[in-house]
Amino acid sequence: MPWRNPDAVVLFSVALLLCSCGEGSPGFGWGNACEDGSGAGGSGVGGNQPPGAPVTRLSPTIVNPLEPIRCVVDEWSIDPDGDTVSYRFSWLKDDRATDHTEMIIHGTDTEDGEVWTCVVTPFDGQIEGPAGVAAVSIGLDHPLPTAPVIRILPDLPVSDDDLRCVIEEPSVDLHSGEPVTYLFEWLKDDELYISDLSEINAELTSTGEEWTCVVIPRGLSEDGPRITDSVVIGAGTSP
Repeated sequence: MPWRNPDAVVLFSVALLLCSCGEGSPGFGWGNACEDGSGAGGSGVGGNQPPGAPVTRLSPTIVNPLEPIRCVVDEWSIDPDGDTVSYRFSWLKDDRATDHTEMIIHGTDTEDGEVWTCVVTPFDGQIEGPAGVAAVSIGLDHPLPTAPVIRILPDLPVSDDDLRCVIEEPSVDLHSGEPVTYLFEWLKDDELYISDLSEINAELTSTGEEWTCVVIPRGLSEDGPRITDSVVIGAGTSP
């Protein structure tokens, strides 16, 4: 029967377990996972060096009340000794410690005007490294949707032309980066005539009237600037 050393089997099994985390599998809690791509190791003896600071950010960068905040780590820590690195997440609200330890703060926990800071602290099993820190304000100074470019067609309408209010350059919600919806209003001789329509039937217009289209971009939390275009209904008929 071949010789088998049980201690060697145990050591091999431990080494296999420590290296099994694989690349890109950092841990969230002291001593429970491998550093990004490092496998196992850890000198832990004679001049152990701390891990480097992770690179962090908060998403989104502009936050409305009741919207969740996510702490994102773009670059995990690198340990000079090749030690296993774990991470502790903590949060400050207006520079005061909270009991939040997750990667996400739910929107129900935030209020307008607060400043939330995520602190990500690396730990190599013996010593903490410098933390990655990112902060964001809730609801303050968030930009409105951009103004659209609009146009009434035709440019020189007559009494038998339908009027169409066209969005030539759409608005963008700078908070989400997505296109926005629009509220349309029509004024006849400077008085509100109808809302929620982008077109006016020719049967509703008469020669000499001034028609104005008002477009209001609707953002995630606030409306953007009101944009208008006007035409006067001319005499005659369409060619």
